[in-house]
Amino acid sequence: MCKEPLSFYDRSRSVEEPLYCHSALIVLMMNELFEKELRALSRKVKGIEKAAYLVAILHDIGKVGIRRDRGGKSTFPFHEALSAYMTYKWLKDDLLSLGIPEDLLGPTIYAVAMHHHAMRDAFDMEARNIGVFKIKGIASSRLAELFPSLKETEGKEVMANEVKNKVLDLAETLIASRLKREAFVLAGFVSVADSAAALLFRGKHYSDQEPIDSTAIPKKFIGRALEEKGVNLSEFLSRKVECDKVWKDALNLIKPSF
Repeated sequence: MCKEPLSFYDRSRSVEEPLYCHSALIVLMMNELFEKELRALSRKVKGIEKAAYLVAILHDIGKVGIRRDRGGKSTFPFHEALSAYMTYKWLKDDLLSLGIPEDLLGPTIYAVAMHHHAMRDAFDMEARNIGVFKIKGIASSRLAELFPSLKETEGKEVMANEVKNKVLDLAETLIASRLKREAFVLAGFVSVADSAAALLFRGKHYSDQEPIDSTAIPKKFIGRALEEKGVNLSEFLSRKVECDKVWKDALNLIKPSF
């Protein structure tokens, strides 16, 4: 079993995806699929490229707070809300120090919260009777090497309703923001990049008709999206993923920006 926090686990297929690897893959997918769009947006909104890469790195950070194993698979209910909460509560100062303008903090947190539901109403969230999140495993992860303040969250417990209410408050504040459109754009970009990254790491373990993860997005759906961006699906699936290299490549991509 991997010692790093996991983003995905399916015992029956021996698929075990470390959180840092998945996050790094999304950085690379964001760059490959949306580099031109982000560059164009950055001419209008300073710092939005940085925000996009940080959303990619942080979108699943809440998975360190909840993991449920059933039938040989892991699920992480409501992790997107906890991810947004952690980004705001424990990482907001880091974002500002990295050069994310203060008016982009809201869109960044919104995109983290809505990366599975980019087209849904921001208030369509339920705590699902989770009760308490307990953060564990983050202190020794590579994500904590990138954001040292995450180490302070190890062992902390957070009420699910507190998370929900805070995220909804942040979303409500964003509704009046002049950057609401940019928030939706970031959420949409990371949603597609998330599915592409999941397919790249996990897709070869499943048949064409099977879902690749808990979002039940089949290969054909995301495959069409990739091909519309000029990426051949067969070539894409043949790529080899080495997590250490992926992490290094992602850091090399984002660090010059900061």
